[in-house]
Order: sequence, then C-alpha cells, then structure tokens
Amino acid sequence: MADLEISNTFNDVCVLHLSDLHIIFKSGRKYDSSLELLIRDIKEQLERVDELILVVSGDIIDKGQYCQKNKEAALSFFDDLMKALGGKIKDLIMVPGNHDKIRDSVNDLITLKSQDDEDFLKEKEWGYQLNAFSDFIELYNMLLRKYFPKNDAIENTFGVHHVVLGGYNLIFVRLDTAWCSCSNDDSFKLRLGKFQAEKLVEEYQACLANIKDSKLLTIGISHFPIGFLNPKEEAECNKLFLSRDKLNLDILLCGHVHDVSLAHYFNHEHSLLTLVTGIGGINPNNSKEGHRYSIYLLNLINNSCDIIMRKSGKTCFNFDYSIYTGQESIKDNKIVYPIKVTESHPFIKLFAPNPIQTKSKFLDSNLLKLIPLTSRAIDDFIQSIALAMIMYKARAYDDIRAEMVDENGDYYNEESAELASRIYEYLFLENGISKSEEEYLIYEDVIVNFSGFLMDICGTLIRCIKMLFHDDVIIRTHFRIYDEKRDSYIALACQTNEKKESTSPKNIQWTRIMQAAFHSGEVIQLSANPKLNDVETTWEDFLTIVPKCLGNSLERMTDGTTREHEQRPCLTFGLSIKKAQPEDINVLSLLSFLKLDVAITKAIDEYLVAFKIDLRKSLNDMLNNVYEQRGNNYETSE
Repeated sequence: MADLEISNTFNDVCVLHLSDLHIIFKSGRKYDSSLELLIRDIKEQLERVDELILVVSGDIIDKGQYCQKNKEAALSFFDDLMKALGGKIKDLIMVPGNHDKIRDSVNDLITLKSQDDEDFLKEKEWGYQLNAFSDFIELYNMLLRKYFPKNDAIENTFGVHHVVLGGYNLIFVRLDTAWCSCSNDDSFKLRLGKFQAEKLVEEYQACLANIKDSKLLTIGISHFPIGFLNPKEEAECNKLFLSRDKLNLDILLCGHVHDVSLAHYFNHEHSLLTLVTGIGGINPNNSKEGHRYSIYLLNLINNSCDIIMRKSGKTCFNFDYSIYTGQESIKDNKIVYPIKVTESHPFIKLFAPNPIQTKSKFLDSNLLKLIPLTSRAIDDFIQSIALAMIMYKARAYDDIRAEMVDENGDYYNEESAELASRIYEYLFLENGISKSEEEYLIYEDVIVNFSGFLMDICGTLIRCIKMLFHDDVIIRTHFRIYDEKRDSYIALACQTNEKKESTSPKNIQWTRIMQAAFHSGEVIQLSANPKLNDVETTWEDFLTIVPKCLGNSLERMTDGTTREHEQRPCLTFGLSIKKAQPEDINVLSLLSFLKLDVAITKAIDEYLVAFKIDLRKSLNDMLNNVYEQRGNNYETSE
C-alpha cells in the first residue's frame, strides 16, 4: 500500500493531534524509544506540509509524576519534535489529562464534593483544584516562552485561544475535563462544571466580538470525550458546545479512550464532530493496541475534514486501517467527514408538486461513481448540439445567400454582398443586425428545420446517455406541443435506441406530472413519484421537463363564464425508459440533478434567438403540418 503524500493546499489548515504520550525518563536515553519512532514518523508524514497547529490533549507525563527528570524528558521530546518539523508548528494548544494531575487528600475531598454538588465549585475552590495542575501549567508555559514568545502565559487549565492560519480564524477552546478525576475509573462521574462553562463562554464571546471575518472555525480540546461525563453534565455540555450563543464548537479533539470513537453530535442547526486519538499508550510493548496519532486537514470551503490516523508497531507506524469504513477509505488512506454536518447535503432531491412529496436519494459509492460519467454525457450532448447548431446556421446562410447571387455565384450588386456579409457576421460572429435584415432569417425552411432541430436534440441525447444504462434498457426521448383547439399535447418529435420501439408517444391531456414540472420549474422523475402518473403506458420510468425557453408559456381561459385563466407551456420534453434495473433509475436521478433541463433549454433558445423565431407561432405551424401529413384525427397508440 503506497503512502499518502500529506500536504497543505491553498485552503487547508493542518492540525497534528497527539495525546496520551505518558512520557517518563529512560535511563541511558532522554525518553522511551517509541517516542523517537513517533517523531520520525511525524516528520516523514508532514514533509510536504508548510504549516500546522500542534494540539496535545492531555496525559503528557505518566501518572502525574512531574519530577525533574520526567519534566526534562518531556521538554526534550517537544524540543526534538519542533526541530524535526523545522518551524512548521505555528502554535501549540494543550489541555491536561488525568495523568497530569498531582493528587493529595485535600484535592480528592474537593473533587468528590464537586462530583456530587454542581454548585459547590466557585473561584476559591477552583484555586485549590488548580494547584494540582501547577506542574502541567509550568511545562506548557516553558514551551510557549521558548517557541511562541508572543503568546500570553497560561494561567489556567482552560481558556480560549485565537489563531489566524491559512486565511482562517481558528478559535481553540481549551476544556479541562480532567480536574474532576480522582480515581482510576471516573467514567460517567466527570463534569465540566458551571464555573468553567461560564468563564469559557465569557472568554469565547469576547474573542468572537473582535473577529469580523466569516472564515471561522471553533475547535474544542478535551482530554475526555463527552461520553465520560455524567449523563446530566453530558446533556448540558451538548447544549453548551452546540449553541451559537455559547461555545458553538465545530470540532472536538479528545484523547484518553482505549477504543476508536468518531462521533457526530448535532441539533437541527449545528453539528459537532468528535475526533479521538492517542489510544492505548505510547509503548507498543505495554499495549496490545499500540499508539495512534492523527493528522487533520480542515477545509472550510469544501466543508471537509480529512482524517489520517497512524498506528504504532514495534519498528514503524502504519496507517490505521481498523477505523476505515470502506474500500475508498482504505484506498485513500484516510477518512473524510464533513466539518459542519448541517451544512452538508449528502443527497439529491427528486422533485414533486409540493415540498412534502419531494423525495431524497442519498449518495452512495455507486451514485458517486456515476456522477462524473453522467456529467460527461451531458457535456457531450451540449457540445454535439453546438456543432449541430453551426450546421443549421451554415445551411440557413447558404439558403439566404442563394437568393442574392446569380447562376455563376456572383452577387447581383454591392448591396447584396454587404447584406450577406452582415448576416454572416450575425450568425457566426454574433454581431448585431437591423430589423429589416432580420426578415431574411425568417423563412419557411427555418421553421421546418426547427422541427428537425428538435428531432436532433432527441437523437443526440440518446446517443450521449445510452452508455450510462444497461445494454437491454430501451430509451425514448420526445417533445410534445400544445394544441389549444383540442386542449391536448401532441407528440412532435420522437427518437428511440430500439427500432422496434419507434411508436410515438400518445397525445395526452394536461397531466399532473406536466403541471408539477411547469409550476415547480424542476425536472420531475415519475419513478420517484408514481402516484403522479395519470396516463396508461408500458414505459416504466420517466423524466418530464418543461424547457424554460423564450416564449414557452401561454395563457388560456379555463372557464368561459368566470373568465379564469391559467398558464400552460407550449412545449414539453420527456425521457422514458423500460427494462430498467435499479442502477438505471439512478441515471435518471442524476440527469435531473445535473440539470439536463438547463442544457435542453439553452439549445432551444440558441435556435430561437439565432433565427428570430416566435416559439408559439412556429409550434402552431408545425402542428398544422403534423395534421396535414397524418390527418386531423392523428393519434398515437403508445
């Protein structure tokens, strides 16, 4: 498996997340050899990254043993990490873990009392708790003074820190969830506490008031995941973290736990992505699971968080495939999550007459693979119709010019030559022409050719999309035009990919699905809304489109006594399939999602504009031709 080349793009912010290092002095060396392995792997993975934020979510020194040798070992580790990354680390954010707390009997009594009584902890009591983390605070400040001297000294185990990086405003909210720990297993007993919560909200809102740029990401850092808090506190923290007028966290980075947990917390307007690393301790000989560290690439524009997790072995780190959820994750060596779930839309809409009936198709791997193929097919259709349009213009120009030259091909006079030149420039160079010159563009062959152009649209679309369907699928495309006298839609142009299915669509009334397409302005997929169908047919699945081309609307009187009027389209388009498999229905959904209707509308408008055609009048002329050729009682059977 090839390694992943991790690098910042223009819009990426890189976060290196370490946790549960449990550093202790090793005789004969500065710290455990597994930490040397960790630094070497981090250097290799971040070789192509220009800048990053280092986050350490607690348990820096093992078992609270902040003796001089262990502190020196910790300082040596961070010194070596900073040197390995060569100035790429632009800031350091740390919170304490339960192993960073030095316990005594007084502290344990205050902690136990605080676990039982949420109103017990005030400024004075917090001061006692803070004493237990004095060595952690000292170590953090030593690193800040040495590597980030512009930063203010840290006076507390929690707080709010603003960083500008990669064009983003990053607000890091340092959460102390370890203060309430006083035993080896504090699961479901821990609290953030009212005192800390109120202080954090005050600091966060003050920080927010000084930031005017909308490119803002708020990242919480906690040693314990939310699930380790007592149930009541967990519910309060969810409100605190998700509320826009409180902390408004987008991401929560945690450590401590011994199984991988990637979870979303969200309400109807906001979401919180929880990311956990540092699982199992740093020494693989003492941990069956080994140690994990994580790299996150955050991109607000794409609303994406790339998660790259590395897991230690005895001699090297590897990508941690145990957390990956599918073949795409394994192939890419990373997981991708949306940063803001409520702003991501992992589905496509299948429109119906009203919002309640509108359905959604969620994106899966098969649909994602089909999207670029469908998009390319629509692009091919657009390009093919553009080439056909050039041919129609060339044919029209030849017809117009033929009226201005003699049998030898010479213009009758200079005026004729100038007129032909101006019409050429109009058709092919998009120069303007006068009203009198427009008359030359409006002649019988152009109207006849419009019918052929619609037929070309039908045939070209089938040719471009048929490879998206299974081989057995039969595809039919057609236009219908409105006959005001008969209050009916008459089949005008029809093409299929199967000669045996050459029968034109039947003439139909003003159906519910046509009404839905016209009034919503969207493509309506009948297979997603079967109750809309009020026409008997052997075709199984449909797309109905009302092109939004110039003049494609008329007003008709619905009641001669009340003089009520309604709007109707003059021209509709349909795509039908049969012998389809479930995957073929996906193609219809994507043709709708990728705006096939826009491509068809644009093609028709280009013809109408180029030849100064009145759509309604031209369609009536075509309708008369249909009845002349096939009889006034013309009706199709299918």
